[in-house]
Amino acid sequence: MSAEEAKDIEQATTEEGGVSASAEAVTETPAEEIADNTQEAAPADATEDASLAEAAEEAAVNTDNATAQDATEQVAGAAATKRGKHRWYIIHAYSGFEKKVAAQILEQAAQKGLSDQFEEVVVPTEEIVEVRRGKKVQAERKFFPGYVMAKMVMNDETWQLVKTTDKVTGFLGGGGVRPQAITESEAQAIFQQVEEGLAAPKNAVIFEIGEQVKVVDGPFDSFIGVVEDVDEGKEKLKVSVTIFGRATPVELEFGQVEKV
Repeated sequence: MSAEEAKDIEQATTEEGGVSASAEAVTETPAEEIADNTQEAAPADATEDASLAEAAEEAAVNTDNATAQDATEQVAGAAATKRGKHRWYIIHAYSGFEKKVAAQILEQAAQKGLSDQFEEVVVPTEEIVEVRRGKKVQAERKFFPGYVMAKMVMNDETWQLVKTTDKVTGFLGGGGVRPQAITESEAQAIFQQVEEGLAAPKNAVIFEIGEQVKVVDGPFDSFIGVVEDVDEGKEKLKVSVTIFGRATPVELEFGQVEKV
């Protein structure tokens, strides 16, 4: 073998080794990059898993809260159903004891833990004008003497409580069974009349044509006369009184006369 041939063989061997080295480098590079990429991706995956875990935990807490809230609402709803609806009832009581009956009902309800069953217990009253000794005096008069209004839940306990209250004779519209409630519109109509009475007090005295009255104020004081005409709007009367033996009509206000 000549020197040139030996040189060519050595060069070829060197080039072949370089190619192998290059191939090994190419082969190793992707593996290293994959390893590096895997190491870099691991923290991101761990973070994502942690976020998912937190979200799951929060969802579980929210679910528990929602369940608890639903349970609370169900209990409240059941209690409301048990309590029933407050409606207006009219209670019949001895005349003159209406306010005492109303107070006793509320007092007994408080003692028995039934206050929430009675929303209102009232005795409707109105303002009137009475004539006392020739003078107009404002006074209070029961709108429905002998009756008490109660906005209450009707059940065995409340029914028994009212029936056993002293001076109570029963419910209006009872008929031997559970009493019937009046409608809300009927109750409001009653209270509307009461309000109107408070705004414009009524005269307690009603005069009739032909009846005798005594004048208690003015120039005809102590005269006895007969009512000839009544003007309720103006609260005036035309009264025939005898002056010097002759019947003379005079106009007087309601407050100037009283019934004989």
